[in-house]
Amino acid sequence: MIIKVLKLIEQVYPKYLVLLVLIPVFVGYIINFDVSDKYGVFSNLLWIPIATIPYYLTKKNIFYQIIVIFYFIVGLLEITHWLLLKGPLSVASLLAISNTNFTEASEFVGVQSISLLLFLIPYTILFYLSLINIPQKYTSKYNYFLAVIILFIIGLFSIMPTTSEFLVKGTPQFTRVSYAYMSDYKKYSKAIESNQLKIVDAKLSSGNDEQLFVLIIGESASRNHMSLYNYKRETNPRLNKREDIIVFDNVVSPYSNTINSVMSMITESNVENNLPFYDAKDLIDVFSSIGFKTYWISNQPPLGWAENLISSIGSKTTSYEFVNTLSNSSYESDLKSSYDAKLFKPFAKVLKDDAPNKFIVLHLMGNHLLYTKRYPSDFDVFRSKNEKQQIIAEYDNSIFYNDYVIDNLLTIVKKNNLKKPQQSAKVIYLSDHGENVFDDEQDILGHHVIKTIPKANVEIPFLVWLSPSFITADSTKFNIIKSNIHKPFVSDDLFHAILDLSSIESPLLKKQRSLFHENFDDKRIRILSDGMDYDKK
Repeated sequence: MIIKVLKLIEQVYPKYLVLLVLIPVFVGYIINFDVSDKYGVFSNLLWIPIATIPYYLTKKNIFYQIIVIFYFIVGLLEITHWLLLKGPLSVASLLAISNTNFTEASEFVGVQSISLLLFLIPYTILFYLSLINIPQKYTSKYNYFLAVIILFIIGLFSIMPTTSEFLVKGTPQFTRVSYAYMSDYKKYSKAIESNQLKIVDAKLSSGNDEQLFVLIIGESASRNHMSLYNYKRETNPRLNKREDIIVFDNVVSPYSNTINSVMSMITESNVENNLPFYDAKDLIDVFSSIGFKTYWISNQPPLGWAENLISSIGSKTTSYEFVNTLSNSSYESDLKSSYDAKLFKPFAKVLKDDAPNKFIVLHLMGNHLLYTKRYPSDFDVFRSKNEKQQIIAEYDNSIFYNDYVIDNLLTIVKKNNLKKPQQSAKVIYLSDHGENVFDDEQDILGHHVIKTIPKANVEIPFLVWLSPSFITADSTKFNIIKSNIHKPFVSDDLFHAILDLSSIESPLLKKQRSLFHENFDDKRIRILSDGMDYDKK
């Protein structure tokens, strides 16, 4: 009986084919378990019997050999990707590769060639063994077992709560890449093609200053969990020590989601004019029109329903880079770690560019759920035995790590500015929206909206760093900025504030909407996207 069972298992899971399929998964576990597919063994074993059904039904060897060849090609791609890029195959990584020139790619592959050979030669031998060792064909008494497998797959589909969860847990990585390519990449490409640079009537009003402007966009950061804003835990030990930042304490986002929040920040569109984002002029249009070199460096995935439109803005820059290549979509990115410190090196690199005027956008992964995926273990400092309090502690850990990230980014700018004392440099950090971590009577986690937007969802941090050369050259503007730190502001007017702070003259600039202008209108009623007045909530 045992021998019959073993033979049956061998027919369902041919040993060489199983090894061929699972080795790429184990390579990922060895290289970086944290970002690898935790369900890889399960999902691949699940689909092997299904893939071999044509062979067992037709009893023709060619169908089995086609499956072996397919798995070998996919495995070859996945192993090579792991060895070269230290991460799983994804549409985002393929996008990054497509933006790499041949020289850079060849040099990188050359360095890794020995490790490639060590893995690929034995893997090719295993492919040959899989190809020649064709399993015995099912006899009629095994038809029932085949039917059980098919029913098992149908059952798996039916118990999965959502299609998205099935795609993450129940399908191999290559399948998810293919699905994302078909569903998201085409939309992403269409968004980029339809969003081209617009010529803007604008000019610099301040002579021949060498200018640097850095916009750091956070994600789901609530000022209510920042000790910089008097939160009970010390979540901002680094920023609290800085004496060179200006902290604004009355800034809100009109939206409780990423796409609308970010797009309203970087375009002339706002809640009041409701201008369609595609029709609105954006900051890249403005800075490009006045001769600035523009950059977009993001730890957000480039593809996804919420990312396509934002990525299309980034693609208009002189140079853009997406460092988060571990995920195929925004859904997957929430479940994986891609720490914001990955922005340090590419940011420092673009600062060294010899262009006299630069505008740089850094888009953080920030503090989005899952909170435990937003910080390395070294930053796991707050803990609790109570389940709800533990979630709050995890969010606070993500803020603690965000403090480290922002402090380092500011330090990188400061060190660069010391080498260029004539450069007028400005940095703004704010979050797209806030986060409700059981902060009110609604007992909500996240930033979704049930009926109306909770205040916690929109209360965001807003910090400004200015170079000594700017402060010296425009002490009047500096004093205005400091005097406005308590004034009410909505982030959908950031577009005007940045133009004003950069001394850009344009018909697009509405000075009364700039937090940094002496004529700033602090009487604007702060109506949020739910139609309610924030200050009366």
